[in-house]
Amino acid sequence: MNLLMMNNDLLNQGMELLIRSGFDRDEAASDAWFLLQGLGEDRFLQGVKERTSRRPVAYILGEWDFMGLTFVLDSHVLIPRPDTETLVENAITWTRGHWKREERYSVLDLCTGSGCIAISLWKFLSPEYQIRMTASDLSSQALAIAKENAQKHQADIQLLQGDLFEPAEDKYHMIVSNPPYIASRVISGLDPDVKDYEPMMALDGGEDGLNFYRRIIAEAPGYLEPGGVLMMEIGDEQAADVAQLLRGGPYSGIRILKDLAGHDRVAEATIER
Repeated sequence: MNLLMMNNDLLNQGMELLIRSGFDRDEAASDAWFLLQGLGEDRFLQGVKERTSRRPVAYILGEWDFMGLTFVLDSHVLIPRPDTETLVENAITWTRGHWKREERYSVLDLCTGSGCIAISLWKFLSPEYQIRMTASDLSSQALAIAKENAQKHQADIQLLQGDLFEPAEDKYHMIVSNPPYIASRVISGLDPDVKDYEPMMALDGGEDGLNFYRRIIAEAPGYLEPGGVLMMEIGDEQAADVAQLLRGGPYSGIRILKDLAGHDRVAEATIER
């Protein structure tokens, strides 16, 4: 039996195991393919068995792609998602429209998790721009993963531990964040892949999902340079509430940007000069 036939047999075997455990055929086919590519033949069936308990493929593989880069991760950090690429892509576009190459700029990534936002921005903008990148998180385990990813991608990033702005000492030209924004009351209804495996502290945004937005929007003016920009990922039904919070502060140029699926995904505002 040649290698291709062996791989096809393994894929089919893995698919059938996933289908019997409740996965639809399309998801079973996709997951089996990712697991075989990532784990190889020797570890494939064990990976499939882990997946039957709804453990996410990304955690089984121990890595996942984001913005064309591969990031190490475990269950202490959120799995990077295409939705968040909208935030990174918008930040890149904003810098190229507002920053000058000969000047220095500072960026703060709040709730950095795996570091995928900060590292992606650094990789795509440096050395075109002179950037001092800082990333913070409350979780020491998340920061350990972010440090590993920064080393993997040779990204020069300062990592700080603390609650939102607590460890920050400087002002920044840009603050970005993908904060916890799921309302506490709906977490129990999420897919098992999410609620049973991804870190609760990175999901739970309080009773209405807006706790972190309230804090970030209220505190960011003290950490933004005049004319600096705040960008946050938002849930697709939170645009009106987040925009209203921004209108209550010293912000201008408030915008809501959509992701590729047409959902509201990023809130952007600049601090008044």
